[in-house]
Amino acid sequence: MRNVKIINSVLLDHGICREDLLGRSRLTQLVEARKDAACRLSDAGYSRGMIARFLKRDHHTIVYYLDGRVQQMKNEKDRNRSPLYWLEPHVRQAVQEAAACEGVPVRDIIARWVADRAGWESAQKVRAA
Repeated sequence: MRNVKIINSVLLDHGICREDLLGRSRLTQLVEARKDAACRLSDAGYSRGMIARFLKRDHHTIVYYLDGRVQQMKNEKDRNRSPLYWLEPHVRQAVQEAAACEGVPVRDIIARWVADRAGWESAQKVRAA
């Protein structure tokens, strides 16, 4: 009955009742609670089919909930990556070498480059006008 404890925990955390969690409403608050329940049950080792039965949902809905979590984690990982991740390999190497030479973090080199480039572009616009 570990699943009951997980479901009860979700109900308490989201401040909803069991009927709402298992009902048909698509209110954002309820959908988020269902996603949370699906994730917790999955983390506890329950299969997607079992989770679907517990939450009275179609198996594909559970797949959507759990795949959404994976996509969200990937997006967060990409956002938290070093700015070097987005640079071409030869530019990445040049930035790393400049940072090592100056003894500063890579982000300082990139921030300086962006500021210099913005200043240059502003100056070009003024000259063109």
